[in-house]
Amino acid sequence: METTEPRRPAILSEETVRHFVRRGLKVVTIVFLLELVLFVTTASVPFFSGEQQWYSENAEQITNRLSGATPLGQVVEIFGNNLRIALIEFIPGLGAVFFTASIYQTARITQAIALNLDFPAQILLVILFILPHSWLELPAYAISTSEGIFLLYSAARWLASREPNRMRMEMGQLLLSIILVIVTLGVAAIFEVTEVQLGLTGLAMWAPFGLIVAIALLLKRKYSGQRPLGSSVTVQ
Repeated sequence: METTEPRRPAILSEETVRHFVRRGLKVVTIVFLLELVLFVTTASVPFFSGEQQWYSENAEQITNRLSGATPLGQVVEIFGNNLRIALIEFIPGLGAVFFTASIYQTARITQAIALNLDFPAQILLVILFILPHSWLELPAYAISTSEGIFLLYSAARWLASREPNRMRMEMGQLLLSIILVIVTLGVAAIFEVTEVQLGLTGLAMWAPFGLIVAIALLLKRKYSGQRPLGSSVTVQ
């Protein structure tokens, strides 16, 4: 006699991608918007006592380290630093706290660089946001932080034994998120260094950025639907 039973999905499968599109993108969008608000607000608020000198020294160190490296070395340096930050943000609970602290520090360093160049921080913010690498790098941090939140929630559900298979599903989401973050930050680092090398013509990088967005939208459309029928297997 033949019976059917649900097929146990692989940790990383088409269903994993569908679940990420249906669930993850909403939270990632919210976290990304909060990230933008925190970044712009922090960079627009005057330094607290003692902050300006500390962040100015850090900004100068970063600038000197990157200016002394080859373009490839700059890509490796930027990617390595950003990936380290993103991986920490995956940690349940701690990641969200680190995310907030990291955005604050990045905004302050941006503000310090603007002061060192003797023009308002708002102008540097505008420059950053008209360059496409920012629209790759910041969403990557939103992905890692969002998955850290989901991991914490899933662990709580699993420990409460309400959903015993939930952690297997979440491991798939974690693996997919890590892959997305690595690829996105890698491309963002290449974009950032290329924009600096090209100067004003760095705005031409919006062309490949547009291609990336188009591909992402096509994938979203493909995987945003329900799981197709026929997902059961026959067992003798």
